[in-house]
Amino acid sequence: MPGFRARRFTVITIVLVTVSLFLCLNCSPRSRGGAERAIAEVLALREQAMEGKDIERYMRCISEAYQDGNETHATIRERMQQNFMAFESIDFSQFNRTIYPEGDTATVVQEYELGFVIEGRRDYVRGKERILLTRGPDGWKIVEGI
Repeated sequence: MPGFRARRFTVITIVLVTVSLFLCLNCSPRSRGGAERAIAEVLALREQAMEGKDIERYMRCISEAYQDGNETHATIRERMQQNFMAFESIDFSQFNRTIYPEGDTATVVQEYELGFVIEGRRDYVRGKERILLTRGPDGWKIVEGI
């Protein structure tokens, strides 16, 4: 009987460890759901940065390797800094989002509405954007599309 108990304990332990590892892997940022949550956090940070007109927070979302046509990390910083200074207030909403993660890259397709006040006049722009992100040592960053 002592041998049977030991074997049963070993089998139960192996099953529990296997199940625990499976659950941990599925909750990690490397899993599809984990990647989607991490990407959504980057996009939420971008929204907060725009509404707070916080250039440093905004640039934490943008990869140093950003390249889209003539736009680079430096030109994005310059353009957004000018916008933040020009606009008295900014309201930015993102919705109807679909995230397509593929390993260490992801594509986000979403709609947005940008409301702003400039020279006392309120206006807004509504559109659709396709954003590309990559995962690096510092997490997910936008590399194209804004």
